[in-house]
Amino acid sequence: MSDQPYVDRALAIYSGNGRISRDQVLREVSPVVVELPTMICVGLNLRPGNVGGDTTICYSRKNGDQVLHYVNGE
Repeated sequence: MSDQPYVDRALAIYSGNGRISRDQVLREVSPVVVELPTMICVGLNLRPGNVGGDTTICYSRKNGDQVLHYVNGE
């Protein structure tokens, strides 16, 4: 299975479900996927020059539900 659906969902959450464009989000962050035994996590790492904290959103491998949303610095 492709990781793209998880990345797409994480980008939608980060964008406030469309409040800022996907292109703008991708100018701010670089998505990285990490596969764990029970979860698939998408790290949205800030690109240089942007302020704030990196965001991590994880989904259950079992059913795809979001199980974690963490922003470094909050």
